[in-house]
Amino acid sequence: MGHPLGRWQQVLAAALAEHGAAGVRAAVEAHLGREATRSEREASRRAAHLLERRGQAKVAYVAVPASLQRSGGTFLVMIRADLDVLDWPDEASLQAIATRPLPLAGPTREALRSTIASIRTAALSL
Repeated sequence: MGHPLGRWQQVLAAALAEHGAAGVRAAVEAHLGREATRSEREASRRAAHLLERRGQAKVAYVAVPASLQRSGGTFLVMIRADLDVLDWPDEASLQAIATRPLPLAGPTREALRSTIASIRTAALSL
């Protein structure tokens, strides 16, 4: 039996249980209700990679250009292990996932399609 999940692993696992994919930083900041500190961002990044090593998630880095509302950079996105990055076929959708908290949705395929549609709509405003 494996070790119990740590704080950030629990937060990220809960985000993935509710959504097909989530930006690590966005999920942590939604959980905290504020901007994450550097140490919280680093700890959550390590937690995401640990979940990937355990086979519970896939991770991808997404380049996000700067905008008036935020600075750009490379953001970490987690994807449920039973899904693939190709389920989000365009870069703008992945950028929206990386930077914005996702709407509430259930883990069904139909709910994921609905979430993807709303992400695409949000991506058009980037």
